Amino acid sequence: MKKDFAKALREKRLKLGYTLKELSIKSGVSISLINYYEHGRYTPRPATRLKLEKALNTDQGYFSFTSHLPSDEYLKKMFENIDPKDLTYREKSILFAFLMK
Repeated sequence: MKKDFAKALREKRLKLGYTLKELSIKSGVSISLINYYEHGRYTPRPATRLKLEKALNTDQGYFSFTSHLPSDEYLKKMFENIDPKDLTYREKSILFAFLMK
């Protein structure tokens, strides 16, 4: 079963009693980036995921169910009110990849 990274990260942090600042200091990952992860805007790259796993005293691979792409919900909101004619090539590529899932 696919876990929800944002929820899992926040639950683990709160279970250990860490603030965002404490997790940031322990992991070396910025507070704002951790906040983005916890709100589902992004998921970390593998190297960042390993830093978070180590800081949260978890086994390597604890958060391995994620990718570094923006979440589906974020992409839906991002493209909701955009006219495709106004998109850059990169934005069109992301939209195409999302739609082809």
